[in-house]
Amino acid sequence: MTDLKKLMIIEKFLKILIKEATKKNLIVKGIKETIKFIIRGYGYACILAKNCNKKQYKIAIKTLCWIYKVKIFIINDKKKLGRLCKVIVYIKRF
Repeated sequence: MTDLKKLMIIEKFLKILIKEATKKNLIVKGIKETIKFIIRGYGYACILAKNCNKKQYKIAIKTLCWIYKVKIFIINDKKKLGRLCKVIVYIKRF
């Protein structure tokens, strides 16, 4: 399977994941809310833009996801992430 096909499959998966989480009201937006929910242990998955403006945000989120065993998906472009999930950054787990 080529890299392009893999990326397309992952993108399709993320669209479905975001759509279902939105229906069930399981979405958290923003860096502060994301960090709170990861630390509290509510996190299931986190979607992060690779070209985020603040390097500290990326380091903090990646580290917290690793410590608390939250799945992390990295999207190459923050505009694409915004289109995919309408500025949704984080998905809660209950």
